Amino acid sequence: MSDNQQADTSDTSATSATTATSSEKTDLLAHLNQLSLDDALSFLDNRQLDTAETVSLLVAAALDEAESASRAADHKLKLATQINQRLGRQPALAAHILYAQARLHLHLGDLQEAESALHTAQSHWRSLEDTAAPARATWG
Repeated sequence: MSDNQQADTSDTSATSATTATSSEKTDLLAHLNQLSLDDALSFLDNRQLDTAETVSLLVAAALDEAESASRAADHKLKLATQINQRLGRQPALAAHILYAQARLHLHLGDLQEAESALHTAQSHWRSLEDTAAPARATWG
């Protein structure tokens, strides 16, 4: 997709994921779903939206879509993972991404991958001494 097409489809250049309205977030997520991983990363980078807040937005959306739109959820999680790598692999974000991946794998019936991702997420949370996150991260 060309830069002109990207510029015409979303007016989020000055809005962070934190301050965006619900409608702007929905539009951003829909637009990112239409882009390849590389184009989505470039789109976010050009608008200075490759942030921890965007990772959290992507993960939350992926969790919401895991059962109904697994392909879109997977795309969001791959994008979130790439952004987190650019941010220096923040353990709290990594744990959140891994938990969402575990939920997606569970829905897809890949129990071994689900369990592995969940254990790795729990390990990250333990390293951060975050006792609340593992308690919230149940399969329910």
